[in-house]
Amino acid sequence: MGSLADRILTALLSWARTIASWIWHGGSGPLQWIAAHWLILVLVLLVLGTAADLAVYVFRWQPLEVLRSYRRRKQAGPMPSEPEVPPAPVRARTWVYADGSDRTELVTE
Repeated sequence: MGSLADRILTALLSWARTIASWIWHGGSGPLQWIAAHWLILVLVLLVLGTAADLAVYVFRWQPLEVLRSYRRRKQAGPMPSEPEVPPAPVRARTWVYADGSDRTELVTE
């Protein structure tokens, strides 16, 4: 690899080398703090994740609008029953083919 590419790669990966060295030599500062408070961090992340999920649910599916619509329909009382529509008359079509066979089909309109 050329010297320019080597410098760029070293610059890009220096953070990983620093973290690996820091962890390998026992870590200090932030890592010890995270080790001491990991349970609180997990609980905070769970609560924040759940709150974000609930916000997306409320924004996307709008359950309050569905609830309002339900209450509005309940307050209006029972809907008047629709008049009964008589069934459509049934007709029969018959096809007679050249060979003498036939086929009958029931048709409603």
